[in-house]
Amino acid sequence: YRPYKDTGRRFRKLYVAPPEKGSKVVFWRRDVEKLEGRNLFSVDQHGQPLGIPNTFTTDWPKWLPSSWRIGYFRIGETVKICFLNAKGEKFRDCQAVLDSLKPARIKQREKKVKATETKKAENKPIKPALGPFAMRVAQRRRLFSSVKVENDEIDDELPDSTDIFLSFTHEELTECFAPPLGDSTTPPAHWPEGVEVCTLPRISWLPPGWGQGIRMGPQGRKYKVYIAPKGHKRLEVKNKESMEVNVGRRLKPLDQHGKSLRVGNALIEHWPHVLPKTWQIGYHKLQGEVRSCFICPKGTIYKDMPAVCRHLNREAYMERRVEKVNQQEEERLSKCKRLRRMDAKKVEPLEDEALEDVAGGPDSCAQDDRMAEETASALRPKKRLRKAEDRERRPRPMCQLETKSGLDLSKLQVADGEWLRTHPLNLKIRQQNYPIPIGAQDILALKAFAPKEMGGD
Repeated sequence: YRPYKDTGRRFRKLYVAPPEKGSKVVFWRRDVEKLEGRNLFSVDQHGQPLGIPNTFTTDWPKWLPSSWRIGYFRIGETVKICFLNAKGEKFRDCQAVLDSLKPARIKQREKKVKATETKKAENKPIKPALGPFAMRVAQRRRLFSSVKVENDEIDDELPDSTDIFLSFTHEELTECFAPPLGDSTTPPAHWPEGVEVCTLPRISWLPPGWGQGIRMGPQGRKYKVYIAPKGHKRLEVKNKESMEVNVGRRLKPLDQHGKSLRVGNALIEHWPHVLPKTWQIGYHKLQGEVRSCFICPKGTIYKDMPAVCRHLNREAYMERRVEKVNQQEEERLSKCKRLRRMDAKKVEPLEDEALEDVAGGPDSCAQDDRMAEETASALRPKKRLRKAEDRERRPRPMCQLETKSGLDLSKLQVADGEWLRTHPLNLKIRQQNYPIPIGAQDILALKAFAPKEMGGD
């Protein structure tokens, strides 16, 4: 060793070559290999190679008893270290050696692992609770997104062998999470001043004897508080964490008698508005995790709320189809009955009425013919409307009235009247409503300038 002043260490390790090689001083293994001219391996005190690569240790471990031995074994081409006790048992590492010396270490390590797992589970981030409006929006979205598509295989039902260890009807759930003070609105005597009684359903983790109240904040906004029974240091708390500090334990979902429900975060405190009140809410375990399910009156178990919505949509759709078919059938039957009544009036007259018809003469026969024609027209299928192209375009009849110029068309001669009626300008003005600023007298005046071949003078 040589003092090493440049760094904070006191000494520095070095290697000195023999006199035959110049007594050189080197600091690294690669420099020694250069002086020797070969690669260096682990050797014993006689210079014989041990055949052990870098796994060889020259220092005895402090945790290893002196009665043990250090051994080496091969796995393929690699050499690994192991530790042998007096009985010849192999141990691969320090932890295995210490566990064999002190078996109590194994139990202590298992306890530590469990403690860390529980701590991680407790420190998981809390999911934000949705308000009533957000809950309604989420349920609506879930309802619309839960429509089952044709040829879409979705396993909505759970097997009948599912072990349901807890279930609630609508009445049982309402009773389990009823307000702590019931319908009473008068606060107890030990409650602080300014706190009103909250008549909302009980929070699932609220311990027995505690109450729910509402206090007015400084800005006029109401907020919920929890009131402890007599004997507690702090009567009023605002949240679950403060209540756990006051009680001295973690709070879990409880029923109305203070018993643990053992359902964890899968608890449903409020009855879903989509779920009919004849159904039940159940809880079962799947791979050690508690999950909620829904049981219909027939006993079928549905795994989640989207599955229930799909089932209810299917039932509502079938009910609408049945109602529509029944309505169509009723309309058809009523129409048939009406036609039968009309046929009976026509076909089955009484003998007295028939004699009266014969004695009545042509009026009664005309009346019978009219009734027969009406019945036949009612039974005859309606004709389809013709297209506009198939209809005949009939010219509008020309009104024989006096024009604005004072010309009376009815007093004209036959030739003048024919000229006026057949003139193209008159047809455009009278029939097609062309906005030409001339009258009938002007058209008659044109006859004097027209050739005789075209009907003029």
